[in-house]
Amino acid sequence: MTLRVDGQDVTQPLPAHANLKFDLDITITDDAIHNGHPDDPLKYQLDWEYQLPIDYKSINDTKGNNGQPKDHVVYENGVKVATSRVAPGEGNNAKLQISYDRAYVVNNGKNTNFYFRYGLDVNWIPNVDEETLQQTWEFPGTGTSITVQREPWGVTGQKSCTQPDIDHKISTSP
Repeated sequence: MTLRVDGQDVTQPLPAHANLKFDLDITITDDAIHNGHPDDPLKYQLDWEYQLPIDYKSINDTKGNNGQPKDHVVYENGVKVATSRVAPGEGNNAKLQISYDRAYVVNNGKNTNFYFRYGLDVNWIPNVDEETLQQTWEFPGTGTSITVQREPWGVTGQKSCTQPDIDHKISTSP
């Protein structure tokens, strides 16, 4: 899995923002898809989940109007390829689910290169280490993590103030 921000691989800590938008690029190996049956797409394992290290409540655009996890349908040349969604996972975290369309796999002879990209929009939730104001998401099985750090509130610059000379103020109103 590769983490990307604005199309670039993430290799260093990210700056803190009100929210972070990043892509998860995921490739499922051919052996995992084939499920021991490389020549029989009817036996392929096409439904997958990946536990995310991110609080489900902090991820935007996860629910449809009915309050259930929102499906994102992937099309290729007008043909449905897969459906993905973010749903509640273990603990308070989220899980990413992908279901490849079996009819697409069978009808197109697809037996390799099962890849997908999912864009996440994550709000900052202050469940951070109080001393460092830092939160780290470690993505299972990848050796990759995202670290977000908030700077403490502070005031910089001139810290003294004097009463302005009211007599010399000019009104800008008509």
